[in-house]
Amino acid sequence: MLLAAMAVVGYGWWASGVHPFTWRAQIAVGIPSAIAVAVIVRYEKRISRFYRANMAKEQSEKRSRIIGQEGVLNRGVAVWVALLGAFTVWEVIGLLAGGSSRVLPTFSDLVDNYLLRLRLERFVLFILWLWLGKSLFTLFPSRQGTDVK
Repeated sequence: MLLAAMAVVGYGWWASGVHPFTWRAQIAVGIPSAIAVAVIVRYEKRISRFYRANMAKEQSEKRSRIIGQEGVLNRGVAVWVALLGAFTVWEVIGLLAGGSSRVLPTFSDLVDNYLLRLRLERFVLFILWLWLGKSLFTLFPSRQGTDVK
């Protein structure tokens, strides 16, 4: 496990040092993506069986959490919808203003100028991206097909 963690850290450090939109950057993103596709293809039948078996139960539980007794949206969902709407309006206005505006920067401008300046920041974001992908795969069922790791 330690060797795998060291490999991920080394890979993340290498990938965070490549220049964007180059063939090396494409490879840096392509390797984890190819691994993800290979895992999905390899375990597709087990994954499908697991989700078909649990979908009806999970959908009814989600529906009861999201929709209240009168059929109105839960306040938490409404807040997230409002935040997503405000974010979208901000992005559209920023892009219509020509992008790269100092008055109303787009999210891409903020990320480029504040989160991707240093290699360490890019490294941390790349490791977080890999961790998110790994955590999505841990939702898949185990070999027995009954529990989720």
